Formats: sequence, C-alpha cells, structure tokens
Amino acid sequence: MDDSHRRELSSDMSQFPRGVLWGGIVFALAAVLTCLNCLPPTSVRYHVHSKIVVSQPRLEQLRQLAASDRAAVKRGEHKRVQLLSVKVLDQSAQPGAGESDDEARGQVVLVEVGTLWNTRCTLERHFAWFNRISQVAPEKLVNSKAAQAVRFARWELATAEHYQAQHQFLVAKQPQLPEEVITPEATPPEVATSTRPTFALASYQPEQTGSPATDGAADPSVEAAHLVEVHQAQQQHTANVARARANLVQAELAWQRELERSSGALQIASVPAVLPRSTGLAWWMSASVLVLGMAAGSLAGWLHLRHWLGPRTGRRLTRLSEWTLAFWVVLAVGRFFADALWRDVLVDSPLSALGRLMAGMP
Repeated sequence: MDDSHRRELSSDMSQFPRGVLWGGIVFALAAVLTCLNCLPPTSVRYHVHSKIVVSQPRLEQLRQLAASDRAAVKRGEHKRVQLLSVKVLDQSAQPGAGESDDEARGQVVLVEVGTLWNTRCTLERHFAWFNRISQVAPEKLVNSKAAQAVRFARWELATAEHYQAQHQFLVAKQPQLPEEVITPEATPPEVATSTRPTFALASYQPEQTGSPATDGAADPSVEAAHLVEVHQAQQQHTANVARARANLVQAELAWQRELERSSGALQIASVPAVLPRSTGLAWWMSASVLVLGMAAGSLAGWLHLRHWLGPRTGRRLTRLSEWTLAFWVVLAVGRFFADALWRDVLVDSPLSALGRLMAGMP
C-alpha cells in the first residue's frame, strides 16, 4: 500500500502544473489585502506635540483637563482628543499674590503640550480645540452682564414660542357666563330644578337665543374680521419669535467674546509635530491573517490541481487575482509617495498600513 501511494503521489507531482503554485500565491495575497482593507485590523491615533503661549487662567484650565484625561486613559476611556501632558517652559513674570484678574490675564506662559487625537490634526483644528478647552469655566462668570443677557434672551425666546403655539386660544373670545353660575347664591325652591350641576363651569355652553333660522346664518363681516385678527396675531407672534432668536444670537456672541476676553491670550508658538501610531495588534489577529492567506492559496491551488475549475476557468481566476494584486500594489506605491503619515505607519506597523490602502489615514 505504501509503494502504491508513493507512486500515485509522485505521478501527481509530476503532473503538477507550473501555474498552480503561482495561482495559489497570487490568489492568497489578493484575498488577504482585500480583507484587510474591508476590515482594518487596527485603528490609528496621532500623538501631537506643540508649543503654545497661554495666559494664567488658560494654564489652570489646561492643567485641570490634563489631570482628568490622564485618569481617563488609565481607566481605558478614550475621547476624540485627549490632553496628556502640560509642561511650562517659560513665563513672562511671576504672578503676585495681590494681582487683579486683569493683571493675571496679562501674564503669558510658554508651555509644551502633548495630545492624543483620533483624527488628523490640522493647524486650524489644533487652535480651535485649544481655544475651546482652555477658556475660563462659564460658572465663574455666571453673574456677568453678558451671562444675564443670554439668560434673558433664552427666556424671551421660550416665551415668544409659547405664545406662538397657543395664539389660537388667546384670540378666541369666550362667552360671558351668567351671574347665577359665577356667584353661587341661594336659589329659591321654585327654580331649584333649573340650577346647574357642580361642574357647570367646565361644561358651560352658551344658551341659544333667537330662532334657528337666524342662528344658522353667520355674519360674513364678523367672520372676515375674525380671520383678519387671527392672521395679524400669527404675523405678530412670528415676528416676535424671529426677533427673540436674533437677540439670542447676538447675546451668545457677546457672551463668547466675554469668555475669550476673560480667558486671556492664546497663540500657537510652533507648528505641531504629528506622529501617527497604530493600536496594538493582538497575536491572534496576526495569526488569523496568516491562516486566511494560507487557506485561500491552498484552496485555489487544490482546485487547480484537481481540475475542478477547468483549465479556462482556472486561468481566468489567476488573471483576476493578478489584476487585483496589481491594483493594491499600485495603490500602495501611490500612498507611499503621496501620504507621509501612511509612510510613518508603514514603518511602525506594516499590517495596519496595508489595511489603510483604500481609506487612507483617519
């Protein structure tokens, strides 16, 4: 049995076509690159280091945020941007103990900060983020005139919107109740049967006066006047809402300017240095990619060897795999020369970079 098995194996190897090995390798590489780009195995984050000039109030806000973000990182929590380090390099003068708020805002400090970004960090995003998170807490200026103006503008807008939603009840005229319903007086026994029940006010209906013929015909002039009154009320309430919204926008802009003035100076001293880094790749993920490539190549080679695909179908599959692999190679060459961040990730983690050929860096 062993001799016959060896002879069959040697005959199979002698008949092994040259294109079977090449077709299996090409199909395996094309399948691996396609799967990596459809399901990237790792994510990419950016370590950004920069030097900025800030005032003393902004420096206090940065230190508080850095402490909270470092604690969040230790707990495994992640945000879009996290402040990791704040290091003072130089300052204009030592702040005195009895300085006023305006004098404290005049003190500027050169600091080096390190941040962690989930998306690309441009100079505009970098400045806007620092300007927002380093502002003085709004609670410290809650009694300022700008804060009071914002609260009043919001109340004014809420009131105008309420009257706009309920204007139909405000313009509707209610019938006048008779005196015997409004004032509960003692009723003589002879008219006791005509008194109203306990909830008469809730279910009051105006008594019909006149003949049915005259009641059925409404006065056109009265209805027209009522429609004009309703339309005028709608226009008035719409104008009030629009004016209240404009006032709120102006008040919020003034409040934002007050926050920036109270926060003090902020200036970018150097261009931020961006270092892309990929998250750790688990061993089982690397093993899965290797197993996927070996399984795909073995399956394609075995189907070629057993002629289950047919010679024409096998050549077509090999040609399709070659074109797919050529597409990924061309895309990788283009990324290498056009995207500096992709080059850095390729050096740091090749598997992460190959999984970002189509989408690019986030």
